[in-house]
This record gives sequence, structure tokens and C-alpha cells, in this order.
Amino acid sequence: MSAHNALSDIYQHALQVLGQDQMDPVQIKFHLSAIKGDAIPLLLAVEHNYMSTDLKVWLVTVAMQFQEAFITLSCCFENIKNQ
Repeated sequence: MSAHNALSDIYQHALQVLGQDQMDPVQIKFHLSAIKGDAIPLLLAVEHNYMSTDLKVWLVTVAMQFQEAFITLSCCFENIKNQ
């Protein structure tokens, strides 16, 4: 599986959780962990090994999307926890 496919899968699954009417805190924690433990190290590896001008723009865009997803998932988790 390519880095692009792995990152896409992690991101799409996180978005699916955010799109649910009732969010499960276990699912949210799982996806937070996947972003932190899988996506970020993969992005760092791509940055370290394959940095080119064209790839830099893609990498920054993808990193920002994961950051936004992580923040949104974190807020949802905190909201559920505080209910």
C-alpha cells in the first residue's frame, strides 16, 4: 500500500466518524490514535525521504487536513466526556 493510500484511508475513516449522528468515544479515541501513531509518522517519513518542491505543497496540505481532523476529533471527544 502506498503512503498516499494509507493516509487517505486514515483520513477518510476519521471523517466518517465525524459524520455520524452519535459518536462513540472509543471510535474517536481509535482515530485520534491512528492519526497520531500512523499518519503523522508516515508524513514525517515522506518529508524526510521524498522532499521535492511539488511534494512539499502536497505534504503541507495533507498535514493541515490531519491537524484539523485531529483537533475536531479531540473537541468531540472532550464534549462527550464532559456530558
